[in-house]
Amino acid sequence: MDEIYLAATERAVAWAAGSPFAHISYLVKDPVASRDARGDEHRHSVGEQGLLVLRGVGSPQGFQSGRMPGAVHWDGLRPDAGAAPVDAAVGAQLQAYMTQMDMRGLDAPDAFRAWLREVSLRLQQPLMFHTASTFGGTCDYDYALTYTPTERLHATRFDGLRPCSPTALQSGLACLSITLPTSYFALHERSFDWASRALLQ
Repeated sequence: MDEIYLAATERAVAWAAGSPFAHISYLVKDPVASRDARGDEHRHSVGEQGLLVLRGVGSPQGFQSGRMPGAVHWDGLRPDAGAAPVDAAVGAQLQAYMTQMDMRGLDAPDAFRAWLREVSLRLQQPLMFHTASTFGGTCDYDYALTYTPTERLHATRFDGLRPCSPTALQSGLACLSITLPTSYFALHERSFDWASRALLQ
């Protein structure tokens, strides 16, 4: 997954509709998890305003952004001139995590991180970037960056092959006031109907 999440406020939806991301933007406002969850313990909401999701934004080598038609690569996303530098400590934490996961080169570049912070500030609301990759049931990496607008890294740790709780997605979505009781997330089910939720219909 290589996705950006925001609350689906009027301002955020208008921004997405007029942006180069309109074709990969989706509005999720219905309580999908109450229908799609495998049991009561998995049920979750998508927030009072719903979620605006930009799918396929990330690394050219990303699990989704490297393969999805129309994907937007992070190399071309930069902040306005004169933007403040990103938090070096967060960058060091991210680099250390990706080194530990033996996935060097897939840590979000500074310019992209500054751009994410700029979008959060412009829209005056929290934003989350989430990226993860699995192969053969094994997770290669799983991290999220949130901007409230303060930048924070959320990285999934593992006990052997088992992810520890909370996962990066759980702690990242909490910054958007969305609580996942478990690691289950309805939007990441293969059967999830994205087409009906496309911003451009």
